[in-house]
Amino acid sequence: MKIIKSLFISIIVLSLTNYSFADSFTDIIQDLATQTACIGTYSATQAGGGWYDDPYDYYTPDMMAERFKNMSGNMTRTITFYGVCFDYAEFAYWDIDDYISLYNKEGMRESQYFLAGVDSDPNMITLSRPSDYQNHTTIQNGVYIETYGSSSYRNVKTHKMTNGTRATHHAWLWIMRNDGVWFWIDPTWTDNLGYVVYGYVDNGEEIQLRPDKELCINYPNYLYDLPLPPKWGKELAPSKSTTASSSNATSTTSSSSNSANNSSSATIYLGVGYIGPLSFEESEKTNSISFFNFSKCGFELSSESGGVFETFFVVAAFDYLIDHTNNKSVDSWLTGLYWGYALLPIFEPYIGSCIGMKWNDTFSSENIGFAWKLNCGFRIELDSICLRADLSYGTILGVTGTIVIGLSYF
Repeated sequence: MKIIKSLFISIIVLSLTNYSFADSFTDIIQDLATQTACIGTYSATQAGGGWYDDPYDYYTPDMMAERFKNMSGNMTRTITFYGVCFDYAEFAYWDIDDYISLYNKEGMRESQYFLAGVDSDPNMITLSRPSDYQNHTTIQNGVYIETYGSSSYRNVKTHKMTNGTRATHHAWLWIMRNDGVWFWIDPTWTDNLGYVVYGYVDNGEEIQLRPDKELCINYPNYLYDLPLPPKWGKELAPSKSTTASSSNATSTTSSSSNSANNSSSATIYLGVGYIGPLSFEESEKTNSISFFNFSKCGFELSSESGGVFETFFVVAAFDYLIDHTNNKSVDSWLTGLYWGYALLPIFEPYIGSCIGMKWNDTFSSENIGFAWKLNCGFRIELDSICLRADLSYGTILGVTGTIVIGLSYF
């Protein structure tokens, strides 16, 4: 057994230092997966499954001892960790961050590398980065994490486990090749399964690719049936920004980058709202604003884009307005569009208008008239929920206020 292990160590060190692959980009990201797997040990207890034993640790530090020694210079120790999937992903992230010029040289797109995570829904992946207290939007595993509004959320199916189900409650890494194609590596599963688990994003799904056999301890037969990486397409032009939101803009050109476009799906919200008048009502005792006056009010349904136009967004609204006060009996239907711009990730002002028809008493050709409404407001996006508030003026209700809550459905 020692002879076999020593032989493997020699092979993997040789392959990592001297072997040249046809695709330098997939070479270096597979290398990153194995390197991270070597310095990590998975803890089932810390993952919340203390009733199970830890999975077998296929990749260990001694498999890369020679390489780690050269990397550390005068420091002869190797920093290892005993943790969960987030720790594997974060260690891989910081390796790219430390050697970004090398990864760029081998084909990575600028600074397009992110932590990828999934909760209970295997059809929604969140991209994020380690951050600091001032800029963080959440805390994960004790680490400050920053997301980038709706552009951080991708309607992409996660990669599959060996039993065919898709990953949930998991963390790994997304890295963009300089032709706009997103790739992913999973150092945790690499360590637990004994072979490199990696792939690319195509048609809204993480596709697992065939790993290089020289980097694998195990090599089940099904790995031979996995596809090879997509061919390298035309390199994208330099971009002005390298945040998660800019990755959509840079994921264009060439047929091989279509997978990146598909993975950059926008979040669409379905909104329901209440429209109330802001006029003053006089009474013998007091003056008050009659916002919740259900004889003179309206209701709105909307479909709202998240990141489909990067910093711009569009709201398609459908309003039903009534005024049944003071012997009136006016009903109306209006449709319209609102256009907005995201000044900040959680503050998005917009303007818009609606047009439609009104009718008195009964709906007939004699009673139909023209109705309109102009409005302005702002929207706040909070993960899968968006909140919207605006002021408007129109022919049916006069000055009104609108409150809308939207839930993401795509």
